[in-house]
Amino acid sequence: MIMSKSEDSSNKLPWSILLAGAVAGMSLAIGSLVQGSKLALPDAYAAKVNKTLISMDSLEQKVRLLANDKTNAITTQDREFVLERMIDEELLVQQGLDMGLAENHRLVRSALIQVVRQSLLSDDSDVSAQELREFYRANESVFTRPPQYLLRAWSLADTKTPLWLTNVSTEGFTISDEQKKALSDFTPLPVPLAYLPSDGLIRYLSKADFPALRKLEVGQFLLGSNGDKQVLYYLEGRKSANVPELDSIRETVERAYQQQQQEQRFRTYLVTLRRQADIVR
Repeated sequence: MIMSKSEDSSNKLPWSILLAGAVAGMSLAIGSLVQGSKLALPDAYAAKVNKTLISMDSLEQKVRLLANDKTNAITTQDREFVLERMIDEELLVQQGLDMGLAENHRLVRSALIQVVRQSLLSDDSDVSAQELREFYRANESVFTRPPQYLLRAWSLADTKTPLWLTNVSTEGFTISDEQKKALSDFTPLPVPLAYLPSDGLIRYLSKADFPALRKLEVGQFLLGSNGDKQVLYYLEGRKSANVPELDSIRETVERAYQQQQQEQRFRTYLVTLRRQADIVR
């Protein structure tokens, strides 16, 4: 078979030239695809990653964050850098979803739930004076400072119980000045010499003695027990429950009201989601 001159010369071309031509052709093809995708991209979006669009607004927001950390003006290269990082981030998010992290990873699920919850609870609408008063009246006990007690206590475990304590009232009693001198023979219990509410005193005293302790008058004693040991209590002072005026704690009440409203909105939203969902048990 006789080959033409042109066919013979093409066979003699170096492989490097042929490879370079192929690469150039591929580059042109890719460039035309990229250019075509950019032309197809809506004006309001900076990029598309698979089926997800990155908006210009989100890009500008990230660029502003970068500008806060720079001393020089933002350049075109800076904007391109930010966009490329957003594309990388979107690719990783999509990969994570494809890997099932939202369904199977405990920390990812927890973070996702918290973000959704916060987005639902972000309503900081003003509270009317009437709404606040009604809420305060309905929940007054929540904002009331409980009674506080200044109490002393002695253990009688290491001392023989004196006769004057063998026949005392179980509802509180007083003692003479001479009998008070005998208190130095008893072992003091480590109760703080400060006004404490009931839940503060319970750390140091017997819970069974509290009903009687609450009924004591200031200056009265009570004979109780802590396990199998007798304990002598003395109520030195009491501060009655304090119901503050609404105006004095308005900010605290308003925060509590908003938290209650947010929780109600969240529960209502969950009910709506359940009604719309296909749930099989």
